[in-house]
Amino acid sequence: MRGAREIDERRRTYAVRRSEAIERNEADEPFSTAYRKTAKPTTAAVHASCEDYRAAASVDLEHDAESLAAGHEVVCRLLALWGAHGVVGRLFKPLDEWRKVATDVRGKRLPCGHYIPEEVPDLLVDELLDFFEGGS
Repeated sequence: MRGAREIDERRRTYAVRRSEAIERNEADEPFSTAYRKTAKPTTAAVHASCEDYRAAASVDLEHDAESLAAGHEVVCRLLALWGAHGVVGRLFKPLDEWRKVATDVRGKRLPCGHYIPEEVPDLLVDELLDFFEGGS
């Protein structure tokens, strides 16, 4: 089983980085914002992120329609999280949408806007660990 060891290592890494952020008096900032200040995004990473947004508004929609028409389903466990104050929760019913294409969907809205990792990093880590450890 791949998950437990990786989860423990990621939890330790997160705890160390969180402690370092606290020591730098960045505890009032969301952890990922403090961490991002030290990260150096590469040109390739920025390009990939832009391409992902472009595809989401174009070719991904075509592929989704084709998959739905062909009856394809996501058969693994799926966790959907979204911000209660973001556009996704206002415009969609995320769990209903995912249940159209997946057989085992769980998830919920979190008390934040669109940027979950920046706004509620500790809560996100808790949700992910619970999901990957077999909960939720």
